[in-house]
Amino acid sequence: MKQKIIKKFKLRGYREKEFFKVLIYDSLEEMQKDASDYTKEKIVDTLGIVHPYTRIKIDPGKSEIQLHNIGIIRLVKDRLHTHIVAHELVHAAMWHYRLTQPNRRATFGKGVTEAEEAFGMIYAKYFSSMSRQLYRFGLWK
Repeated sequence: MKQKIIKKFKLRGYREKEFFKVLIYDSLEEMQKDASDYTKEKIVDTLGIVHPYTRIKIDPGKSEIQLHNIGIIRLVKDRLHTHIVAHELVHAAMWHYRLTQPNRRATFGKGVTEAEEAFGMIYAKYFSSMSRQLYRFGLWK
């Protein structure tokens, strides 16, 4: 029987607590089926997808504690092209940025601002870390 997920790993920026679970699939059909099962909607015409989420733990004192696992990135072994990986990492970085802002929103103006620079740094960390993982696992050469 063919294994549908060929590699799983955690992706985080440098010294970041928050992370995404990355799933690399053997085929596009398998990735789209799992994504559809996850969202309960038909996922087609996509070569990769990010499912962002917030996990909350309620402690005995009824305080909410946000957990560090913030989503799933689904990619396909033979579709690990730079533009696909970069595109999905933009979604991951935007989600991370939103979660780390006091108002939990990403607001970018017309010019390059501190907010845009902060977002760019989060994205760059994810892309750098993802690149190393894909090379390490022999999925990029």
